[in-house]
Amino acid sequence: MTETAAKAGAETAMAVAERVARDFFARDSMAALLGIELGPVAPGRASASLRVTDSMTNPHGTCHGGISFALADAAFSYACVTWNEQAVGQHCNVSYLAPARPGDILTAKAAEVTRSGRNAIYDITVTDAAGRVVLTCRGVAFIKGGAILPPEELEP
Repeated sequence: MTETAAKAGAETAMAVAERVARDFFARDSMAALLGIELGPVAPGRASASLRVTDSMTNPHGTCHGGISFALADAAFSYACVTWNEQAVGQHCNVSYLAPARPGDILTAKAAEVTRSGRNAIYDITVTDAAGRVVLTCRGVAFIKGGAILPPEELEP
């Protein structure tokens, strides 16, 4: 493969990842409810962020673990679909490492570790604006197959 062909292939993969993730995000009602915003995406990668509000706190006055995990899960799901294949989470192993507080902006970054057959593994990290790690998780996705968007919608 020539360098030009490789570059064109990479640009196409980036365009597909971006288009599919943005479409998937636009249909994510939970993300809209929580105020999650989609960040940069690439094949097998995605990021998302949210601002912690008072209504997202637990009795300790810190961000509820379900909220920070919902953000991680959202980034995980967007990363999973960047290949334009239907995929769903099978399970996640979550470690809560530091509290977040109202006003904090949290960012989740999901990155594919491996993709084999009908399974894929992703590492997801949620940090606050200072770069402190709030949680980490590893997610396993089941690749159902079938396109998120039909090929004709992905043509330039």
